[in-house]
Amino acid sequence: MKKQKDKRRPVKKLIIRKMKSTDDYRAVCKLIYKTDDIIYPDLLGKNKEIAYEVLKKLLNDPDSLFYYKNYYVAEYEGEIIGIAALHKKTVKWKPNTVIRAFNELQKDPPGKFKNVSKYYKGVYNKSQSKHMKLRNVSVKNRCQKKGVGSKIVQHIIKEHEGSSIELWVQVTNCAALELYNKSGFEKEGQDILDYGGYVEQKVLCRRMVRY
Repeated sequence: MKKQKDKRRPVKKLIIRKMKSTDDYRAVCKLIYKTDDIIYPDLLGKNKEIAYEVLKKLLNDPDSLFYYKNYYVAEYEGEIIGIAALHKKTVKWKPNTVIRAFNELQKDPPGKFKNVSKYYKGVYNKSQSKHMKLRNVSVKNRCQKKGVGSKIVQHIIKEHEGSSIELWVQVTNCAALELYNKSGFEKEGQDILDYGGYVEQKVLCRRMVRY
């Protein structure tokens, strides 16, 4: 009788590195899009194929939040199975980067784009933080619970030892909370209802910092 493979067995020979312009952009775009099922459908559209094409253009735009040089990838046997973005300095939300990408595709931004843009402006353009910002931590579904996300986060922490890093996470995301707690991040301040009030559902988010 054959033994069943342990689906939670750690992925060996995993390479964590900075993203390159020659990487599989589509794989990265898919991982970015699935990190937020509220914001990204409103920002990039519910048509995933169009959203991926927009993200591809944003990955090449130095002015966008999604510029590829801000990303780390987890590579296993030549396949990108995880990502994370790290902003080393205060970043600004520039809505024209997304509008330009839609225009190049001859498509219109989603109806709620302005709502998200207003929210992003409040988040990124009014806040000044001394911390680096970790965002878009994402692992392919079939590779989850194998330590991939943890290895990405630990790689980033080790590479920027001595620097403080902050992130925001939904309180209901138990797996992410466990990962960040184990990685030394601590709750900072009170949990808040996020997304700028433009969505009907209440989304409780937590700010965490690793010093």
